[in-house]
Amino acid sequence: MAAGRLFQWQAKAAKAPAPIYSLELLPGLVIRYILGRLDGKDATLAELKKPLPPHIRNSLKELLEPLVQEKKVKWHPPFKGRYLSLRDPNPLDFLSPEIRKLLDKGKRLGFSPEAVSHAVQQWIGPKEVSPIAPRSASEIQEIIFQAMKRLKPAASTGALVYLPDLRDALREVFRDKDSFDQAILKLAETEEVQLQSHSLPAKLSEEERRSMIDNGRGSYFMAIGIRME
Repeated sequence: MAAGRLFQWQAKAAKAPAPIYSLELLPGLVIRYILGRLDGKDATLAELKKPLPPHIRNSLKELLEPLVQEKKVKWHPPFKGRYLSLRDPNPLDFLSPEIRKLLDKGKRLGFSPEAVSHAVQQWIGPKEVSPIAPRSASEIQEIIFQAMKRLKPAASTGALVYLPDLRDALREVFRDKDSFDQAILKLAETEEVQLQSHSLPAKLSEEERRSMIDNGRGSYFMAIGIRME
């Protein structure tokens, strides 16, 4: 343990069972478990806790919090119990009965579903255009660099920024991952930025791989830095 080759997890409760030992820091292991468990199948907090030892059950909510803040894991509204997911909640899953009632009422009054839909859109008002709409390479570069500096002020002097965090910060600008990836790769191609690949790609989970950028050489770009040269 003193050499950093073994790690201990001690429960916080007064009458705690014996500590758990691991060759890796347990928070990282638990986070990988959460992301793996939710990959393709949503779960309640109780379902996530069930296979875990008491030490970790008591700390699970605390370990979940940063994942929720970073929007890697999302709480879905109560329906048959509040649950967690990697995907965004779909309003149709929760509002279908109310939408059906609205369409039925419209039908009774003599309105078609299309007319009701048009009325709802009128009530909502025109769609807002994003204030940030990149149109040129220089504009895209400026938006990306500004986001990097907001995430990490030291980025202005070359410090690296974690690419998944940058992608999350720019979701309103790049609505899909492919457009974000292409913008980053274009900056690297023109030598405006440097990209750092993960040194141990085999240890990455599928979720982690998807959040990074394939470097085409068997690994994944995980971080970006502004070139100072």
